[in-house]
Amino acid sequence: MTGLGGFARRTERTGLAGLDGLTGVSSRVPRALTPTAVVLVVGAVIVLVYGQQYTGSVFVLAACYAIVTAGMAVQIGFSQQIAFSQSVFMGVGAYGVAMLNTHFSMPVLVATPIVLVGAGLVALVLGSVVTRASGLALAVATLMLPLIAAGYVSSAGYLGGVVGAPLTGTLWPSSSSTSTTVIAVAGGLIVVVFLAIAVFVASRILTSDIGLELFVLGVDERTAAAMGVRTPRRKLELFVLGCVFAALGGAAYAGTQQFVPETLVDPTSELALLIMLFIGGRRSIIGAVIGALVIQYLQGASNWVSVNILVVEGVLLTVVLLVDPEGLAGIVNTGMAWLRQRRGAAGAAGPPSQHVQPVPLTC
Repeated sequence: MTGLGGFARRTERTGLAGLDGLTGVSSRVPRALTPTAVVLVVGAVIVLVYGQQYTGSVFVLAACYAIVTAGMAVQIGFSQQIAFSQSVFMGVGAYGVAMLNTHFSMPVLVATPIVLVGAGLVALVLGSVVTRASGLALAVATLMLPLIAAGYVSSAGYLGGVVGAPLTGTLWPSSSSTSTTVIAVAGGLIVVVFLAIAVFVASRILTSDIGLELFVLGVDERTAAAMGVRTPRRKLELFVLGCVFAALGGAAYAGTQQFVPETLVDPTSELALLIMLFIGGRRSIIGAVIGALVIQYLQGASNWVSVNILVVEGVLLTVVLLVDPEGLAGIVNTGMAWLRQRRGAAGAAGPPSQHVQPVPLTC
């Protein structure tokens, strides 16, 4: 890892100390503990209060997708490394857990770390090839991955084909005497913990020296290489990170829904994940989580919305990005800055001061 002091010295030597947006980047990235605590507390309250109600089930499902979008915020939003691999590795995590649970009677919680290790190794091998491309070439190189995965899953009988893969177990280890309420609440709390871990890891990366390197990498790869950033290694690490986060989200999805549909890996799922990211805010970890919550709630808002969800998502995405390219997080930040400016202007104006002429003292 390149130290921040040495990184700054190389910046000065290369004459790039004035790179737009580099100064003060640490003040724009979120603190690691604050968003983690928010997600953990708010998520636990929602799960405990609503339990098996519609709001609770939607929140748990949205949290599974939010785990994926948290990794996308680092990989795509902050570092500008666009790769269409998230839905594929979300399917790897979900189908991997389903196969281990169904065919080997392995508990979902035990199968999850095994699947994550396997997904990481697959991502390492695949990423060592595709991350040799840069910018638009990287996006094009991974564009067909969801189509390839969807075609393979639909024709693979052991994965359930177009029917999908059911699970016999749940995320929370249970028996026949365990009530459905306990299973739903405990499984939801586990998903919240997974999401909090994902938010902490993503936020910690962005607040570290590596986060500064990733910011410069997102600005320009050649500039980053000239400043001493090991761009091939960072790009591979970003790809593996995004894939592992996606696999964790897929494992949580399978453990809570007890079913893996074939559509989980298709291009529409990849598009939905991208919409969640950009609506919430591609450079904000919390924004990416909120984006997943908004889209998942809309899908179940009404029958008309669920049937025309792509139209609704497209209109919402267009409106939000036209208002602020940084999504809902940017809109909130702009509104807070405006309020601070108004308060500052009001405080500077203040009441008119009265000047009192001094009275000369006489002896």
